[in-house]
Amino acid sequence: MNAHSLEADLNPQQLQAVTHSGGPCLVLAGAGSGKTRVITYRIAWLIAQGVPAGSICGLTFTNRAAGQMRARVASLHGGEPKGLWLLTFHALGLRLLRDAAGGANAPRIGFAVFDRGDSMGVWRACQKDLRIDAHEFRPRVLFEVCSRGINRLEDPRAWDEAGRPSEQRLAGRVYAAYRAEMNRRNAVDFDDLLAWPLRLLSAGVAIADPERFRHFLVDEYQDTNRLQYRLVRALLGDDSSIMVVGDEDQSIYRWRGADIANVLDFERDFPGSTTVRLEQNYRSTQPILAAANSLVGHNQERLGKQLWTDNEGSDLPLLTHCGTERSEAVWVVKRVGRELLAGTRGKEVAILYRTNAQSRPFEEELAGRGIAFRVVGGPTFFRRSEVKDLLAYLRLLRVDDDAALERAAARPPRGLGPATVARIGGQGENATAVLRLAATRPDPEAFLVAAGTPPRAAAGAASLGALVHKISSRLDRIPLGDALEALLRDSGYRTWLKAQPDGADRVANLDELIASAHEFGGEASAADKLDDYLDRAALVADADTAAGSRDGVHLTTIHAAKGLEFDVVFVGGLEEGLFPHASALDDGHLEEERRLAYVAMTRARKRLFLTTARSRRIRGRERIQLGSRFLREIDPRLLLVEEEPGAVARAADSRRPGTSMSRGPDRRGRVDRPRAARKVARPVDPNARGTGSPAPVSSLRVGTGVFHPMFGAGRIVDTQGSGDRLKLVVAFARAGTKHLIAKFAKLQMLQS
Repeated sequence: MNAHSLEADLNPQQLQAVTHSGGPCLVLAGAGSGKTRVITYRIAWLIAQGVPAGSICGLTFTNRAAGQMRARVASLHGGEPKGLWLLTFHALGLRLLRDAAGGANAPRIGFAVFDRGDSMGVWRACQKDLRIDAHEFRPRVLFEVCSRGINRLEDPRAWDEAGRPSEQRLAGRVYAAYRAEMNRRNAVDFDDLLAWPLRLLSAGVAIADPERFRHFLVDEYQDTNRLQYRLVRALLGDDSSIMVVGDEDQSIYRWRGADIANVLDFERDFPGSTTVRLEQNYRSTQPILAAANSLVGHNQERLGKQLWTDNEGSDLPLLTHCGTERSEAVWVVKRVGRELLAGTRGKEVAILYRTNAQSRPFEEELAGRGIAFRVVGGPTFFRRSEVKDLLAYLRLLRVDDDAALERAAARPPRGLGPATVARIGGQGENATAVLRLAATRPDPEAFLVAAGTPPRAAAGAASLGALVHKISSRLDRIPLGDALEALLRDSGYRTWLKAQPDGADRVANLDELIASAHEFGGEASAADKLDDYLDRAALVADADTAAGSRDGVHLTTIHAAKGLEFDVVFVGGLEEGLFPHASALDDGHLEEERRLAYVAMTRARKRLFLTTARSRRIRGRERIQLGSRFLREIDPRLLLVEEEPGAVARAADSRRPGTSMSRGPDRRGRVDRPRAARKVARPVDPNARGTGSPAPVSSLRVGTGVFHPMFGAGRIVDTQGSGDRLKLVVAFARAGTKHLIAKFAKLQMLQS
């Protein structure tokens, strides 16, 4: 590998990083700037300079990424270099631990590596021995609490002390027993693969020759946690060189333990280090990059860079304000159809969203138009386990379906397994029919026992039968959405699900399912709409199995889209409380949400579309939505803006047919929004104060700026009713959108 070939293959900044000599180096690699190229060329260049391959260690996060890098290095080197360490963090830890096995304070030779399932089996047994209720304190949740602590360099065994939250104390108590049992079995889990080597190194155990690694290269450095950081530091010899490649603007995995401080503090942690910025982007057009730069520039936690490209492009990102989440999906899918007709392949189109639950209307519209699609990183909406659970309850309202009964009976557990269901129906009757019949008898439990139900399961069977009978008898008097809400509430499923791992996200999927039922059924009776709704759910669930779906339009959360790129990208749901997500606003992580939006925008190569809904059905209720603050932070000269015809009218009253309120584009291609819409959307100064005395209810109108003692300054965006029954929707600058009763809200007018 000579200097001429390097100069031909690399831009000046990439060349500087690849040929860096002397001292630690931080490579700030912006989105699409060629970070993998830098790492692989750096390894090949070091070997060409005479550095033994066995003294080079390259670390990344996935086996797939490590495999791709090894293939590129082999291509550059003319074959895979012998002895090169190019692997994941966990693979490195395992190799070090195998070398150290049998030594002092190390696992015994021949130790076993337990995967997550094996580890959880040991954990559950330990928790059971300690008599800690697995229903009140879910084993997987306690296990994850300890895992996060270990990756923060904490020892959970020290948590059982005064002042710690009860969940942590219990988790630490189970962890102590779990640790002892794992040692007895001579087994390690995935956290041990990193924690054990660090523990041994910190104790002075020579598990690696100080001269073994002369060069460290760490990929995706912004995603490293403190444990990974400390392990690398502990392995560095006095003469070792370290180069890390990362992008603080793409640090979006805090919830996994990633610590952005590892990047931000690199120059402090490694005095005399060099920073190389890779700012030339090879993926997106300049208009897309300009808008993304404009947004992420509002962050304070960044070292700073400005992406640019030679690909000028001609299409500004387009922001479209839609009326509802349904009309948003319709608009997006129609535009997808136009892209496909123009020759774009389906797999080069992506629809991105903040939460999994948002995929539902997009899936339905794509399926309805016969457009192949696939959901990245998980099942389609109607195939998600919690959605299938609630639909099983719904099927029981209409038909005697023992398959649905088995599923519903097990979630939450009622002591009704498949064998018990079979015994209930063992007299030639359908088990569901037996439960319905039992619900009409004076003593349902006795009736079920007489029908063959084991006594221990009779109470659970009777309660489930009563639920089905109660809601079935009301189907002709309540809408479909209300029936689904009643099932979710009265079955105890919502409460049970919240306690499960990822319970909040899974409950959000059920809220979206209820929204779909309300949308589908409207005010018609559930009896009239139930069969059609179940048929539709089944058809949409099957849509991604169509031939060629792997080449279809990609639907994915933004987190799952990191590392991917597409010609055309749609980013939906850019509304306060949704994106940025309300949970991020509550715990002070707005900057990570902004980074997430930046990641979404920079997935696009050629065209970028952003959409909002002015109203969205959340947990069965139509709510007025305020556009995301991120849209206001992008320089308005860098966006085309349009109103979907009828958007404002539908947001004001989704039952009334909408009419176009757009006045057409101006010379810059942006749409002049209606005056009323501008007035509603106009933000208030978050530092504004109130007059000090409650405002008369009669003065509270749409567009009025108000102050709340707890929520601060905001603006009224919608009203319902009048007098003592007046209800307000207020968009607060800091607290997000709140629904208030005017009589009790004690709102003040803003000081002029």
